[in-house]
Amino acid sequence: MARSSCPAALWWLCTAGLLTAQSYSPPAGLRPPLHRAGASILPGGRIVTPAGEQVPAGEGPLALALSPSRKTLIVSNTATAGNSVTVLERGKVWEVRPLSGSGGRQTLGTPAGMMPGVAYSNEHTVLVAEGGSGQIAVTDLLTGERRRTIDLNQTGFQGSFAGDLAVDTERGVVYAADPANQRLAVFELRSRQMPVSLRLAAVPRLINLSPDRRRLYVALAGSQNDDAGSVGVIDVSDPSQPKLAASIQTGCCLSGIAATADAVYVTEAANDAVLAIDVQANRVATTIPIRIPGLESLRGVLPAGLAFHRKTQWLLVAEAGINAVGVIDTAAGKVLGHIPAGWFPTRIVTDADTVFVSNLLGRESGAGLGPQLGGTVSVFDLPTAGALASYTEAVLRNGGFVARPGPPPALPTGIRNVVLIVKGGASFDEVLGDVTRAAEEHVMSAPRLAHLGSQGYADGERKRLSLQRVNITPNQHAMAERWTILDNFYAESTLENNARQ
Repeated sequence: MARSSCPAALWWLCTAGLLTAQSYSPPAGLRPPLHRAGASILPGGRIVTPAGEQVPAGEGPLALALSPSRKTLIVSNTATAGNSVTVLERGKVWEVRPLSGSGGRQTLGTPAGMMPGVAYSNEHTVLVAEGGSGQIAVTDLLTGERRRTIDLNQTGFQGSFAGDLAVDTERGVVYAADPANQRLAVFELRSRQMPVSLRLAAVPRLINLSPDRRRLYVALAGSQNDDAGSVGVIDVSDPSQPKLAASIQTGCCLSGIAATADAVYVTEAANDAVLAIDVQANRVATTIPIRIPGLESLRGVLPAGLAFHRKTQWLLVAEAGINAVGVIDTAAGKVLGHIPAGWFPTRIVTDADTVFVSNLLGRESGAGLGPQLGGTVSVFDLPTAGALASYTEAVLRNGGFVARPGPPPALPTGIRNVVLIVKGGASFDEVLGDVTRAAEEHVMSAPRLAHLGSQGYADGERKRLSLQRVNITPNQHAMAERWTILDNFYAESTLENNARQ
């Protein structure tokens, strides 16, 4: 965890000198990362013991959608080599296969906080947003055939980004967030034509349709920076004439949204809070903080995706920073407990009492650690209120949030000073992939990825001036050559930004 001004992944560095009254330390100590059934050790000594069954998915699973029959789950993955879609079919065992008709035109990576969405238009047809191509693939789920394409670059728009999706199957309408052009695009499913697009006051990150399909809620980034955000309420009672009905101010870094008949819930990742919005008054009615007992002044839970469980009136929250699913009693407006998930959970869907959670990094660790090994989807039955206590205890223990008597363990004697340099969201190979030796040691790197290196490049894609062999990061290269560096830590470069924003 971290103070709100520190990156969540570095909470242990930010707080090491602050916790003197009690001693907190990662449960695995200095043991190296380890992947095994039941419990795995993560970098830094935390442990994951995910509840339920762990079904392998593609690289970097984010968005989830469940079919109308509830038999098939599709997963949108943000892979480093191009986005992809994985199909999970329920049977005696889960059948997992790639959706071959999607992903071929997708661009590399996903901008921070922008999630290409997935949705069903019927039992056998899925819509897959393809990010920077500005297209939505309409794909046959049975054959994998790409039937047709919906192009956001219509009616004068260019450079569109196909982001989050919402589908009104009864009216035959698909809504798509286009953060690149700061708008909501509306399409007719049958004709694939765009009757209208609605300009927005800020960048749309996530969208969610109300149960009666008359309102669309849009989580918007701040217009200037991430210090503020808002939720746009769009009247779509006539989809061909969407109108902005209200704008509700919130805090920054909205990372999840879920609408019910009475309320809209959004997560503020940087503030570790869930906001409950009154849909009648169009205002924030309640702020529900998510805190770790004994560490209330710290942040780093990183709440992300949301799902509402109608029978219990519980709100389930993907807690990416602590590898768990939070359970909130919406009637009381308080956190009831936590359920262990895989590594960095991002999104949740439910089917009656069954819960599906996409884990961006799954449970993988050890040699070759990283998202290239693929994420997972956790599948488990929602526990009863009485069983939450033991699950919560496991989450706190796994994260090192249980105070121990005595002083914290001493650092290895060879470490004298640690210098923390916060430099944004670029991966090791993007910047230092062209470094072969550092502090007289061999470095495992990939020079072909070093577009921000000492021989950097920028492809103008025939629209702008291209740059070749430019020394973009001379200072970082000088430090890498002189001292030991820990950049090459098998971490995906947009991991934290996706959750925080």
